[in-house]
Amino acid sequence: MNNQYDITDEILDQVSQIMEKLGQIYSYGQLESYPRLKQINKIKTICANLSLEDIEISPERVNEILNTNGDYDKKQYVLNLEEAFNNIDKLNPYDVNDIIKIHSIIMKNLSKNAGILRKNPLKLQNNDGFSQNCPPPNIIPELLNQLMDIIKNSPQILVRACVFQYVFEFIQPFDEGNHIVARFIQKIILSSWKPIFKYITTEDVLQDNKKTFNKILSQSLSNRDTNSFIEYMLGIINKAIDNLIKDARNHLTHSNQQVKALLNVIESYPQSSAQLMAKLNLKSRNGFRLNYIIPALEMNLIEMTLPDKPTSKNQMYYKK
Repeated sequence: MNNQYDITDEILDQVSQIMEKLGQIYSYGQLESYPRLKQINKIKTICANLSLEDIEISPERVNEILNTNGDYDKKQYVLNLEEAFNNIDKLNPYDVNDIIKIHSIIMKNLSKNAGILRKNPLKLQNNDGFSQNCPPPNIIPELLNQLMDIIKNSPQILVRACVFQYVFEFIQPFDEGNHIVARFIQKIILSSWKPIFKYITTEDVLQDNKKTFNKILSQSLSNRDTNSFIEYMLGIINKAIDNLIKDARNHLTHSNQQVKALLNVIESYPQSSAQLMAKLNLKSRNGFRLNYIIPALEMNLIEMTLPDKPTSKNQMYYKK
C-alpha cells in the first residue's frame, strides 16, 4: 500500500490559503449556530453526495423528506445521509469500528452488507480505461489498521484528510458505498479539527467537477501518485471554503432583511406565530421559525413568553 508523499510548494500554498480563509470565516462569528445556514448546507451535502453516486434528487425534495412524513422516492437514501450527518460529532475517524458504523448507517436498508467488510474480490473499471484490482478481502482489516496509523501520524490535518480518502479508495473495504464513506470520513476528520468543516460542502464542489475528480483519482491510483491527489483535493477544499464565505455573506444579509421585516410588525405586547405570519403574509410555520424567529432571538431583539418551552403551541413573542 503506497502512501508516500512530499510536502510540495503547491500543498504548502493550498494549506496557507485555506488557513487564511478559515480565519476570514470566523470573522463572521460562530456560523455553526446559524440554523438556516446549517440546514441549507446539510441539504447541499446530502444532494451532492447522492448526485456523486448518480442518484439525482432536488434540494426541495430533500427538504420535504426531512420535514414531512410523506412516502417519497429515494427517501431511504436521504434519511440515511441525514443520520450520518447528525452523527459526525459522535464518531471517531481514527477508529475502524466507527468507519464500519458509518457504512452501516449510510447503507442501512439499501444493502444486505451494510456495515460488513468486503468478503469477495473486487475489480473496479471505468469508461476511461482505468482498471483496479482491489486488495484481497482477507487483508482488509490489516490494511484499515495500517490506514489508521498512517493518518494518526500525518502531521498536517488537511493533508491527513486527503491521504485518508486516497488510501481508502485504494482499499475499497466494502462491497459498495466506498466513495461516499470516504467523503464522510474525510468530513469527520476535518470537523474534529475545526467544527466549521461540518458545514463546508466539499461534496458540492466535487459534484461540479465529477469527471475531473474521477480522472485525477484514477490516474493517482494507477501511478501510485499520492501527491497529485492531495494537491487536487486541497484545491477542492479551498473552493468549498470560498463558497461558504459567499454563503455566509448572503446568509447574514438575508437574515438581517428578514429580521428587519419581523421587527416592523412585532409589538411590545405578546403575539402568536399565526398573528405574526399573517402580518408578514407567510404560510410555512417551519420557515417562519427558522428564518425570522430564531435569528431575531439570537440577536436578542425579541423575547418569548415561554422561554423554557420554545416550541410550545402556546408560545408568543414580543419586541424587547
